[in-house]
Amino acid sequence: MKCETIYIALIGLVLAACNGDVFVDDYLPHGAATVLMSEDNRTAEITFTSDNWGIENIEGWTGEFKVYTSDGKETFLPLKEKELGVVHCKNEYVDFRIEKSSGNKLKVSYSENLYNQALDIGILTGNAYKMEDIRVRLAPTSKYRVDSVVYDWEQFYLYGYGMIDEMESIVVDNTLADAPTTITVYPYRNTRRELRFWPYSHGGNWEEEKYSLLFGDNLPAIVIPDIINQEKPVLGNTKIPFGIKQQYIAADVDKDKAVEVKIDAHDKRKVVVYNYLERYEVPLKVYASNPITGGKREFSAFLYSQSYINYLIFKEKMESEQYD
Repeated sequence: MKCETIYIALIGLVLAACNGDVFVDDYLPHGAATVLMSEDNRTAEITFTSDNWGIENIEGWTGEFKVYTSDGKETFLPLKEKELGVVHCKNEYVDFRIEKSSGNKLKVSYSENLYNQALDIGILTGNAYKMEDIRVRLAPTSKYRVDSVVYDWEQFYLYGYGMIDEMESIVVDNTLADAPTTITVYPYRNTRRELRFWPYSHGGNWEEEKYSLLFGDNLPAIVIPDIINQEKPVLGNTKIPFGIKQQYIAADVDKDKAVEVKIDAHDKRKVVVYNYLERYEVPLKVYASNPITGGKREFSAFLYSQSYINYLIFKEKMESEQYD
């Protein structure tokens, strides 16, 4: 009986020795609450009770990330138990870092989250005995604002004057009349100015969603050049939203201007209204900053402008039966 008691006691000692680390050195015995972060509180620190843990993975993040050791050398996940290092996650709209700075400290910091909703990630930590998923929520940060716009006037190109576009046409059949007739046309009635942005790099895509995430739904308006005397670009009061690829604004013409066109008796004419084209393109750079996070951005693009100036009216002669 005494021998049996000693044997059982020895088994208990062995088991206790084998499992001692699991209970004594539980690095996060009570689990972890979700860490809530905002642009007013962009750093957080989680304290562990021991140093026997590593960073296994970053869950909920589909963008690129890089991992560095404590001395700045690039490495890979997982960071092993007691191994120090940094995980830097970044894409065009989000930038955050997870740093194991000491044996029992995990620091999370983020520069910005430009998505319109919070970003939820999980920092999977663990060792040979357990795993803990530390949940972190990164609230959206403020949007960027435009600081300045710089045009490259040396590469400004004004297309040659003289090209015309047909704006409208009207067939007037006066073949049965013994007297002339007059119609009124409005040569600028359909006139508008077309503006387009496209990427500076050849073959790139213009993603309008990108600019709404960076600047918000109310895109910033920038001043664009107008042409004076059909040759000189000037920056005046004309503004358009930066980020919309193709847009139209009113042309600088009198849309109510009326012109009378006379059609002789016994005549049939096609009255065609043309507008002269005024077109240019110019490269530009937009410089923007974030007043809260301190981030800075630079955007390179081309601006294309097509407007109409002056008009031309033709009375094309046609056979009377042609448009019966």
